[in-house]
Amino acid sequence: MTEPWKFKTPTSSTEPVIPRRVTIETIGGICNLRCPMCPISTPTKKVRGTMEWKLFVKIIDDLFPHRKRIELIDLYGLGEPFLDRLLAERIRYAKERGFRNIGFSSNMALADLPVKKQREILESGVDTIIFSIDGATAPVYEAIRVNAKFEKTVENCLRMIGLRNEGGYGTHFLVRMVKQKANAHEEKAFIAFWERHIDRSRGDFLGILPAHSWGTVTVPMREDAALERQPCPIPFEVLYILADGQVTYCHEDWGEGKFNFGNARNAPVIDLFNSPRLATIRRLHLAGDKNRLPLCNHCTVPYTDRDKRYW
Repeated sequence: MTEPWKFKTPTSSTEPVIPRRVTIETIGGICNLRCPMCPISTPTKKVRGTMEWKLFVKIIDDLFPHRKRIELIDLYGLGEPFLDRLLAERIRYAKERGFRNIGFSSNMALADLPVKKQREILESGVDTIIFSIDGATAPVYEAIRVNAKFEKTVENCLRMIGLRNEGGYGTHFLVRMVKQKANAHEEKAFIAFWERHIDRSRGDFLGILPAHSWGTVTVPMREDAALERQPCPIPFEVLYILADGQVTYCHEDWGEGKFNFGNARNAPVIDLFNSPRLATIRRLHLAGDKNRLPLCNHCTVPYTDRDKRYW
């Protein structure tokens, strides 16, 4: 993958809906950090834990007949992927089954992130790793990425880039900032620093992603009437599966899992993605009535998607 995900305009169809992107939360509710733009600390009844290997295999096998239409598989959710001891095995299995563009996002802030673990991930065949780093100086970064140490995070990232370069692995890195009031003034310094360390010839790139309504960070009020009536592509194109197997609405529901369309343990995941409830949601979006849905009514993700920059 040489560029970030780009949504296509959703359309209605009588054919089964096949996702272009699948997000599998292999570790849910477990993270080394507590960031204000993330709801992981919010009280919830959601089950926290790691996805069982048997369930992961079942999901990948369910998706196998559609592998040519699935353009990207993300192995992350509301948790830190490097805490999943089976992460490399999961990537290898998906690659062996013929899926393209396997990736995940990491805060890269673990105090103990061994070279062996980093190399194991690179050897798995992972295509893209997102480094989520939200500052250019220790005071700003550590105020946002609570419990992290700026110097250690940068060290982990630079080491992994170096291991990739030395080993000739095909992985490319996206270094991304979630832009918010606390770090907006460091955007230029962030870009300048990481531009010196990524390798464009290997497909690395940078990104600025405005914060949205997912966490507790205050985001600008919505004001675009036309955008409010446009369908969000997520229900049409992205299949979200939580660590316990639950198929949910979108990443805005990672923290609670309120919109349960069934569990991948009990049914083929494509059948769940085509459930009557999801079909109703899609019809509301296509009719310009998505704000009748409680989860959509206060969501700012369409604005984030409009304003994000990757290059």
